[in-house]
Amino acid sequence: MRKYDTWTILLIIIVVVIIAPYLLKFVFSAVFVLMIIAFILFILKKYGNENGYNKMDGIFMSGGVKATDLHNKYDFTFSSAILNCTELLTPLQDKNIKIDVTFSKCVIKINPNIPAFIRIDSSFANVTLPNNTRITFGKQSYATAGYKSGLPCFYIKVDVAFSDVEIIEKF
Repeated sequence: MRKYDTWTILLIIIVVVIIAPYLLKFVFSAVFVLMIIAFILFILKKYGNENGYNKMDGIFMSGGVKATDLHNKYDFTFSSAILNCTELLTPLQDKNIKIDVTFSKCVIKINPNIPAFIRIDSSFANVTLPNNTRITFGKQSYATAGYKSGLPCFYIKVDVAFSDVEIIEKF
């Protein structure tokens, strides 16, 4: 989605304040203006670049996605997707990746030689880890063979709700 800056927000507010009274034929009150501004800011926060994540959204998606250094958040909703993380290079510093899976089927491929610590938070879901551990409710952690505590790695947080996720190790 788009990243909105201050000038975009200011332009939207000016247009609403100047044009709306003529179109709606009623007197603007301070409360109404504040409600419009709050609504605009809510929309921009909801669809903007939240928490500094560089997102990749997959809504009603079917197919594969290759993880890159350009994205650190992947959202899959009503999708059937394969997220291929096998080509990620060993990081020089810790990197966070967030994967949200809702009402979807998703396969996440990871390279066992790349240092990665995976934290899964599951609710009403079926998550299968490479060591054949299955999670339906709750939290679970998994580390790849390349993970060494204290060295740079990928911290992957996977939030799963009402979905089927399989994490597999593949070179």
